[in-house]
Amino acid sequence: MFISAPGSSRLLTKKFQPPRRRFQFKTYSALPLNSISLLAADQARNSESKSKSQPIKVPTIKKNQPSHLVTFKTLNELHLEKVPITVLTAHDFPTARILAMSASYPNPTLVGPPGIDICLCGDSLANVSLGYSSTTQLGLEEFSYHLKAVRRGLDSLKQETFYRIPLLIADLPFGSFEESIEQGMRTAIKLTQLAQIDGVKIEGGPELVPLIERLTSYGIPVVAHIGLTPQRTSLLGGFRVQGHDSSIKARQIIADALQLEKAGCVALVIEAVPIELVDQLIPQLSIPVIGIGAGPATDGQVLVLTDLVGALDTPIPKFVPNFTSSLNLNFQARPTWEIGLQIINEYVTQVRLRKFPQVGQHTYQMKPNVLQELQRKGWSQ
Repeated sequence: MFISAPGSSRLLTKKFQPPRRRFQFKTYSALPLNSISLLAADQARNSESKSKSQPIKVPTIKKNQPSHLVTFKTLNELHLEKVPITVLTAHDFPTARILAMSASYPNPTLVGPPGIDICLCGDSLANVSLGYSSTTQLGLEEFSYHLKAVRRGLDSLKQETFYRIPLLIADLPFGSFEESIEQGMRTAIKLTQLAQIDGVKIEGGPELVPLIERLTSYGIPVVAHIGLTPQRTSLLGGFRVQGHDSSIKARQIIADALQLEKAGCVALVIEAVPIELVDQLIPQLSIPVIGIGAGPATDGQVLVLTDLVGALDTPIPKFVPNFTSSLNLNFQARPTWEIGLQIINEYVTQVRLRKFPQVGQHTYQMKPNVLQELQRKGWSQ
């Protein structure tokens, strides 16, 4: 789970501002309502400002072409080529479909493959989909119900026109793995059998090493989550930046990351930490590091989709961009998911080009005295 409304602190939030003016666009209702219609509408809108006689060029997409499946090999290739990895959450059938459809929106300026690489069914659904005040209130059965819907959403596009089906990673909800290694194994196996997930994400530090080693020995990929771990906000004092005001905490985060990689994690999520810490951490790891509120130096970015598209009227974290005010969105798109698809496409583009997140606007910094101490005494424990 990641920081997400409701329940976010003032420290990490900003009020979502909807667009101040509505753009006027021509309606293209005669076009089929799929990715081709969205592209055609975009090209038609742009052509009007240049030449009304300029024809609309719509690319041909072969029918019945199987969808491309993202694998961990794909992620490793992106990592080696230094192409940022794109991750978004999905908590139900329709949003999972939109993530898979994002690859069908061509963008000539894009660096790397189009679309989302990882679909994360996170326990943030407790906050943004079920209205709980904490992720600790989410039960395993509730989570499993949503996870199966996400799997069906991704699978529903495998046999259609070309799409790119992202990896499906599932959180291990609070209370489903802490009791013992055996409990964690049972939970991971259950989720794998129910939804054919590609891996699990677990919040925590060195205490997870025995469980991670057991899971990976049985072929279950593990993504660890450090920094701000929302399942433990009571201990952390709320939704707060981690490692920015304490040299001890900063060193601990780096040490935890190294131990988790050694235990066999295939990737690492790091949340709400200062950019100076990330700059020190990245060169020491060989696995992809996915950031959320961790700056542009990470190997990829992850956000909660509900926050990205502004689906709720509650405050959102500082690190969430407001693309609706900067994009030339087609608000007359039909159906409405096409607007969400435009925002997702912009997110992918900005992440691939490393234009998002922007330092200062979406990031956190260390306190000067803490940074000076670390530079003087070193970052190692």
